[in-house]
Amino acid sequence: MTLLTDALNSAIKAIAPMTLIDLRAGRNPFDPRNQRFIKVLQAVFCVLTITLTISVARMTDTLHRLDTAMKAFQQIQESRPLEKLTALRKMVKFDAVLSKQWKTRDAS
Repeated sequence: MTLLTDALNSAIKAIAPMTLIDLRAGRNPFDPRNQRFIKVLQAVFCVLTITLTISVARMTDTLHRLDTAMKAFQQIQESRPLEKLTALRKMVKFDAVLSKQWKTRDAS
């Protein structure tokens, strides 16, 4: 019984790389050509995964920067800089008129 269990365990270890796709397609996982194909396929998927991860990270970083810029722009718009500039300009003109009036009164 132990010999049978050891034999089954070693067989399971040997066919562990076999997938259901291999079984359905009738491919032999022990054939060196199929092993090379699987290794190439794994390498392609690995490169594809790394590429997608990097591109998603870049897009996320770009989105974060754009979001930060939009929030800064909205804060500037909410502060209404043109209205403040117009009010400041009116204050300067009004002060200039008042100072001229005081100078003309002092001179007379």
